[in-house]
Amino acid sequence: MKKETLQYGQSTEILQFIIKSGMLDLHDVQDSMEAMKRDELLKKHQYKIWQGKDGKWYTYLPDDKKGRVKKKKVQRKRLRM
Repeated sequence: MKKETLQYGQSTEILQFIIKSGMLDLHDVQDSMEAMKRDELLKKHQYKIWQGKDGKWYTYLPDDKKGRVKKKKVQRKRLRM
């Protein structure tokens, strides 16, 4: 049996059915998307990320004037690349 290419309207209907039937949780999808975005940014990040003796997280970010600037945050996930 040959499968037909789905049209946009059909794809939307299928997604709505999956969401309504509980097969897919939008919050899980959003969390996965955010994790993928974070992982991509970390792959591109050119500086080391480390935890200091004070328990805070450190890294450097590029700066036009100084070349790089040290950033410090309480939680690792709060470091913005």
